[in-house]
Amino acid sequence: CKRLEKKIPRGFAIMICLFIIIGIISGFLILFYSQIAILTSDLPLFKAKAAEIIRQIQSIIESHFHVSAADQTKWLQTNSSKAANFTGSLAQSFLLSLTGGFADLILVIIYFIFFLLLRERFKKFLLSIFKIEGHEKIIIIISKTQNLTRHYIAGLIIVVFLLGTMNAIGFLALGIKQAIFLGYLRGLLNIIPYVGAVIGTIFPMFSALVYNDSGAVLGVILVSVITQFIENNFLTPRIVGSNIKINALATIIVIIMGGMLWGLDGMILFLPLLGIAKIICDHVEELKPLGYLMGEDEEKKNSGIREKLKKIFQRKTEPLPHTKK
Repeated sequence: CKRLEKKIPRGFAIMICLFIIIGIISGFLILFYSQIAILTSDLPLFKAKAAEIIRQIQSIIESHFHVSAADQTKWLQTNSSKAANFTGSLAQSFLLSLTGGFADLILVIIYFIFFLLLRERFKKFLLSIFKIEGHEKIIIIISKTQNLTRHYIAGLIIVVFLLGTMNAIGFLALGIKQAIFLGYLRGLLNIIPYVGAVIGTIFPMFSALVYNDSGAVLGVILVSVITQFIENNFLTPRIVGSNIKINALATIIVIIMGGMLWGLDGMILFLPLLGIAKIICDHVEELKPLGYLMGEDEEKKNSGIREKLKKIFQRKTEPLPHTKK
C-alpha cells in the first residue's frame, strides 16, 4: 500500500490492495470447489466401495466374535437414525460456524480499510501519549512491530508451502488422485491449529478410499502424522518462531495458552502478540529481563560468527613461513 501511495492517492491504493486480497481468496475458493466437485461426481463409486468395506468388516466380526451379518445389519438399522441425527447436528454447527466466519470476514475487510486509512492517526495518538523524550523509542517500536507482522505472515506462507510439498510428495508416492491439490490443501488448513490438520487429513483419506484401497488410507494417515510431527517440532518453532525472535519453548507455551484462553483465535493470534510484547519489553528498561527470557540467544550466535570470521581473517593475513617480510 505504501508503494502504491507514491503514485496514486491512499484511498485508491487501499482499494487495489483489498481487491488483490479478495481475488486471491476467491481464486482459492473456486479451485477448492472445483476439486470437491470432481470428488463428489464419483459418489456412486464411493458408496460401492463403502458397502464392500462394510461387508469385509461384517465378515471379520462374524468370524471372530460370532455375531451374524443379519444381527449386525439389524443393529446398524436401529442406530442409523441416531447416527444421522448426530451427523446432522455436526453439519448444522459447521454451517453456523462457516456463516459466522463469513460475517467475521466482512468485519475484517472493514477493519482492513480503516486501519490502512487512519494508520498515521494511530501513530500520532501513540506519540501524543508519551513525552517528547520517548518519541524516538516509540517510532522504533512501531517500525519493528510492522516488520514483525510481515515476517510472521511470510513465515506462515513458508510453513504452508513446505508442509504442502511434503504432503504432496507422500500422497503421490501412495498413488492418491489429486495428490498435489490435497497435499497443499492440508498445508493451508494447517494454519488452523489442531482442527485444520484433522480436516486436511479427511480429504485425502476420502480420495484414497474411493480410488485406492484400505492400505492407501493407512498410508495417508501415516504421511499426515509424520509431516505433522515435523511441522510441529521443527518447521513452526524454527521458521515462524525465529521470524518473530521468540524461542521454541515460548512459542509452544503461548500457542497452548492461546487455545485455552481464546480457543482457535488465540492459537493463531497469541504468537504475533507475544512477539509484539517482546519488542515492547526489549525497549523498556524494567522489562528487558522478560524480553530476554522470551527471546533467542542471538548474542551467542553472533559472537560465534564473529569468532569464525576472526579466525578466517587471521588465517588470510598471516604470512607464510617461506615468504619474505
